[in-house]
Amino acid sequence: MPTSNTPTSGSTGLPSFEINLSSDDTAGGTSSQRPLGVKKAKLKKKRDDNVLELISTMKEGHRDLLNVLQQGSTDLQQNYDIRMLALQNEKKKLEIRQQKIALATLQEENKILYMDLTTIGEPEVRNMVRKERAKILQKRNEARDQREHETFGNYFGDLGGLGSNLGDY
Repeated sequence: MPTSNTPTSGSTGLPSFEINLSSDDTAGGTSSQRPLGVKKAKLKKKRDDNVLELISTMKEGHRDLLNVLQQGSTDLQQNYDIRMLALQNEKKKLEIRQQKIALATLQEENKILYMDLTTIGEPEVRNMVRKERAKILQKRNEARDQREHETFGNYFGDLGGLGSNLGDY
C-alpha cells in the first residue's frame, strides 16, 4: 500500500523504486572523496617521490663531499710535494755549504803543510806548526784508511769471520 511519503509509479500494483542520482548522498561518503584504493596509490606515489627526491639529494651531497675530499687530498699532496722540494733544496744547500767548509779547511791545512819552516824565526811557532802538520797528516791517513776499508769491505765483507760459519783454523 502506498504511503504518502513514497512516490508511486503510474501503474498500479507495481512497487516503485527510488533512484537518487543527486550528488548529496553516496554509499562511501561525499562525492569529493576518491575511492580508497586510488587515494592510497596517490599517497604511495607521493611517498615514493619524496624518497626518490631524498635519495637524489643525498647522492648530490655525497658527490659534493667526495669532490671536497678529493680536492683536499689533492691540496695535501701538492703541499707535501712542495715541502719535499723545499727540504731537498735545503739539503742540497747544506751539502754545498759543507763542501765549501771542507774545501776551505783543506786549503788552510795545505797552507800549513806546505809552509816553509825555515822561514819561521820563533821556535815555539815552528814547533806548533810541526804539531799541527802531524795532526793533519794523521787525520788524512785515518780518513784514507776508512775509505779503503769501506771499499774493500763491500767486496770482501766478513771473510772467515764470525758470520761465515767457518770453523777456526
